Amino acid sequence: MADKTMNLNDMKDLSADQFLSDVIQSHQSITVVDENGHTVEICPVGLESLPELEGSIPANWKDCIYAQ
Repeated sequence: MADKTMNLNDMKDLSADQFLSDVIQSHQSITVVDENGHTVEICPVGLESLPELEGSIPANWKDCIYAQ
């Protein structure tokens, strides 16, 4: 369930950048409702860092691909 609900008309004065920045900074999901009662929920998602993998890439790896 969303933390905040907005009407689609309330969003007309907001830019997309401003709206999405507010969602990200507040860490709250927002439900947007249009005039017909249809809804969409915008939720911020925190992504985890990618793991560092052990190993190496051979210096001439491109030569092997293009030689074929």
